[in-house]
Amino acid sequence: MKHIMAIMKEKFPERASWLNTSLKRLPDVKPIKDDETWLVKGLPPGDSKQWYLVRNIGGSLLCPCYYHAFGTMRKLRMCTHTGAVLLYSCLTTNNIQEILKRIEFSEKALNLVYIRRRIAKILSAKFRDSRSTANLLQSLSLVPDVIMQDESTWKVAGFNVRMIDGKYFCIGTDGIDKFPCQHVFAVMIYRREKRMLEEGGDARRSTID
Repeated sequence: MKHIMAIMKEKFPERASWLNTSLKRLPDVKPIKDDETWLVKGLPPGDSKQWYLVRNIGGSLLCPCYYHAFGTMRKLRMCTHTGAVLLYSCLTTNNIQEILKRIEFSEKALNLVYIRRRIAKILSAKFRDSRSTANLLQSLSLVPDVIMQDESTWKVAGFNVRMIDGKYFCIGTDGIDKFPCQHVFAVMIYRREKRMLEEGGDARRSTID
């Protein structure tokens, strides 16, 4: 581990605090599925959850703490839950170059998270009730799971979302969910994000209508 930490500190000299906290979390990393999902135990007083599920999505590591509320996001920088998973992966694979590449991919992925948070904040102004706000927060982590079937149909975590005559309907095992549910919100965010990226947008500069 000393060798790994030395390389990481040389590569990221400005991140000593981030690395040290990530190392502190290392004993509390629990792999759920090889190279795909890990549980990281929350540490008081900074963490609000008991456990954080870090996921590998397309080579990028994403943590649910990126989706908390609609306040100011950390400076497009990875959290220490993710840092602990990176150190754990490095110990198990002994491939520091792969870990450095994953850090680069993960920080690029945070740009998409920032886009989604901004879109969700805009939607929260249109759907002001507490139930909608709760569903919006839950929908943020579902956006990577949205699969477009055609121009009016999407699959989201086992649910089917359809647009009929300009209106969204979410169909699950128990029938049609009450609008707007978290799966519909995930599709709304996905569509706006997709349009923005196709137009060459950047989360830190662009305006989201």
